[in-house]
Amino acid sequence: MDRRYPGGRAAVGHAAAWWDVLPVALVICDGDGRILQWAMAAEALLGYRADEVLSRSVTDFLLSEDRRAVPALGETVASGRSVIGSFLVRHKNGSLVPLEVWGCPAAGADDRGWGMIWLAADARAAQRARGADALLDGLFARSPVGLAVFDTELRFEQVNPALEAMNGVPAAAHAGRRLGEVLPGVNTEQMEAAMRRVLDTGEAVVNFRRIGRTPANPDQDRVWSCSYFRLDDPGGRPLGVSASIIDITTDQDDVDTARGRARLDLLNEAALRVGTTLDVTRTGQELADLAVPRLADIATVDVLAEVTEAADPLTGLFAGAVMRRLGKAPAYGMPAADVLAPVGGPLRFPAGAPYAQALIDRHPYLLERFDTQTLARAARHTPTPGRLDRLGVHSMLMVPLVARGMVLGMSTLLRGPGSPAFDTSDLSLACDLTARAALSIDNARLYHREHDTALILQRSMLPRHLHPPDGMEIAHRYRPATPACTPSATPEPAAADSPAPATPRLSSSPRTAPHACSTCLPVPLSASATSPTPPPTSPWNQAAPSYSSPTA
Repeated sequence: MDRRYPGGRAAVGHAAAWWDVLPVALVICDGDGRILQWAMAAEALLGYRADEVLSRSVTDFLLSEDRRAVPALGETVASGRSVIGSFLVRHKNGSLVPLEVWGCPAAGADDRGWGMIWLAADARAAQRARGADALLDGLFARSPVGLAVFDTELRFEQVNPALEAMNGVPAAAHAGRRLGEVLPGVNTEQMEAAMRRVLDTGEAVVNFRRIGRTPANPDQDRVWSCSYFRLDDPGGRPLGVSASIIDITTDQDDVDTARGRARLDLLNEAALRVGTTLDVTRTGQELADLAVPRLADIATVDVLAEVTEAADPLTGLFAGAVMRRLGKAPAYGMPAADVLAPVGGPLRFPAGAPYAQALIDRHPYLLERFDTQTLARAARHTPTPGRLDRLGVHSMLMVPLVARGMVLGMSTLLRGPGSPAFDTSDLSLACDLTARAALSIDNARLYHREHDTALILQRSMLPRHLHPPDGMEIAHRYRPATPACTPSATPEPAAADSPAPATPRLSSSPRTAPHACSTCLPVPLSASATSPTPPPTSPWNQAAPSYSSPTA
């Protein structure tokens, strides 16, 4: 047996580190070593039930060579110190189980004498957990990427050495403080807004840009790429946010300009504003609203008709394209924007049109300046480019919406009088924004496709043909197998001025009385006059609702 006597150290505190990663058995003994309490985890570990071990000595389960050490352990615990050791203990099935044991003193029953609390775990599992913990500690300490853990109040809990170096602030100065308190020179409000979104939704945020100055480099703006994901307990409750930070500063001259800062701010805002719902149209309008006026004077977002119909988009568009406009900004009030089709309208482009060609190629298209050749080529298909040119529009970007290898549509950006022409940096920014929107639109498309499939399945489970008896109407509807509502034992009373139906209306479930609730409120049926009116004392004489088939 290996035993250590760390004077003054609480063994319970030492063992508590393993509660969440491996089973820890609790055993309580009196001063003579007789077992007073045997927890269920001890039964799982050694196979003995509580009634088989209570009042027995702990030495009954040890090997003979270890029993001689028990008096010394008892004396150590009696002196008020904790002990840690390892034993080979015999399982009920006869096998030997290596245990790692922690012991500490405890008051005896009714405060008479003293006792011992023992915590035990499988030594092999404890060693594996200790190794995994050491591995995680090593990764956290040695990672060249800045790492941080925040609590649910967005206060720093832990940072690694790489992040200490990036921020120029020691780890102790981070602990328990908010971002704005530690790094007032960076865009902390946007960073905290992104982390709150992660906490609220559970969805990770990737490639969020942090920009500004830190104590590590107070005379120079730098840019970092940040990714956030939520940390949950085994029950799914949020514990905090984990952050990873990489310095991506490449061109200091560009970053120092107001234009570079505005672009980074726009990307951060896109992570929070685009794709907030599973509504395809709303996502398209969110992208258009974000682009105007910070990136373009006019923006439109169009998708293939199949996207709004929850079908799989076409992978080939050599016969042309039929589109639907999801978003447009400004929606009205600007002559050049008024030339363009409104939101919701269908758009058709032949295969030879530049618009359709950009969809086929799946590559962004930059037209820095409208020229005669380009306008002439487009004029063969539509007069719109010529009209835009006469209204002062002079530069254009077209960026395909592509997600999961499928082209979904196109985002078009225009600049008019008083705005500079688009350049390659604008094209890069537009591609980043469009990529975010494309993924959100495809997520919405997949959701609605699955939703429609579920509705078809529900309707397929309804009866096809009903043959009600004379004088009765039988209605039916689909109800999910969940306790969403509880049918009442009697129908809801009719209002005083409600006419009584001439015919009793029955639910297709004979065991369920008609009822009305916000979940199962039925569509009323017209009354049939093929049978006499029931007596006034009948509950069916009241205006009770009935179930109606959605396929009727």
